[in-house]
Amino acid sequence: MKKLISLLLVLLLAASALAAVAEAAQWTCPGCGAVNDGNFCMECGTPRPAQVVCPGCGAVYPADTANKFCSECGSALNAEPAAEALTVDPEAGRFATPEDAAMRYIDGLRERDLDKMLSATDWVTLESHRTLQSTVARMKNYNFSTWPTFPRDDGMLSAMNLEQMRASTAMLIRRAMLRFVVTGPDGESIATGGYVSVDPENIDALISQFDMTRIDSLARITDVQFIAPEQVVDIYTMDANQRNLESLRVMYGADEIRDLCVTFTIDGRQYVVCPGCVRYGDVWTMYGPGLLAAILGISVDQQAFAAVDEIG
Repeated sequence: MKKLISLLLVLLLAASALAAVAEAAQWTCPGCGAVNDGNFCMECGTPRPAQVVCPGCGAVYPADTANKFCSECGSALNAEPAAEALTVDPEAGRFATPEDAAMRYIDGLRERDLDKMLSATDWVTLESHRTLQSTVARMKNYNFSTWPTFPRDDGMLSAMNLEQMRASTAMLIRRAMLRFVVTGPDGESIATGGYVSVDPENIDALISQFDMTRIDSLARITDVQFIAPEQVVDIYTMDANQRNLESLRVMYGADEIRDLCVTFTIDGRQYVVCPGCVRYGDVWTMYGPGLLAAILGISVDQQAFAAVDEIG
C-alpha cells in the first residue's frame, strides 16, 4: 500500500510540474492581447517576446531577469545578452527621424544617385527583423501572394532576403525613371508598367522617345514639403487602414511605423513620393513605398515619385 501511495504522489507531482511548465509557456501578445503558446501570435503574427527558459524545469523568466539561477530548481540560467542598440548612422541607412530618411532619398533623386536613394534604408536591420512567419501572417490578412521571406540562416538565405528587398526598391525607381524620360510627341509620359512599345523595324523611333534632358531636370528639385497623411486623404485614419499599417509594423518587427507624404517641384510641376518608415529603438529607416501610396492609387511604375496631376 505504501508503494502504491508513493507512486501516486510521484505521478501527481509530475503532472503538476508539467502543468506548471505548460502554463509558464503561455504568453500574452503585446500587439493584440491574444494568449499563445507558440513562438508567434496566432492572431497578428507578433513574435514571442524574448525570454529565458530554465534548462532544468522549464520555468520562464523575462529576458532582462537579474536571476543567475532558477528559483524553482536551482539550475543556472544562461540568459542571452541583449542585442546591441542601433545608433544613428546615415551612411548605414539609420536616421534620427523618418523625415531625415526621406530627405536622403530625395537628395539621391536630386543628385541622380541610385546608391544614395537606396541608402535611405538599413537593409541589414530590415532583413534581421523580418521573419517568414510574420510575412505569412500579413499575407493571410491582406495579400494572396507576395515574395516570401526565406527562413533566416545568417548565411546565403538571409543574404537572398536582403538582396531581394533592395532589388525590389531599385526596380521601383527604375520604372518611375523610365516613365519620367520616355515621352510621346507632346512630351507626355508613355511608358507604363515598366514597359514601352517597340517597333523592331524602327529602332530609331524607340530611341527618339527617350528625352534624356529630363534626367538633368532632377537637379532642379525645389520646394520640398512634408504633409501629414491624414491631411492628404481623410480615409487614411479609417480602422481598416490603421490595422493594415499595424500589420506592416509587425511584419517588419519594428517598434513603430509611420507614413510620410513628401511633395516637391520640378520645373513648375508638382511631384510626390510616399515612403513608409519604421523605427527600431532610437533609429528610423525607410522600408519602401508606404500604405499611403496604395491608398492614393499611385501605380507601381510611379512609386519612386509620381506627378500629382497623374495620380489616380
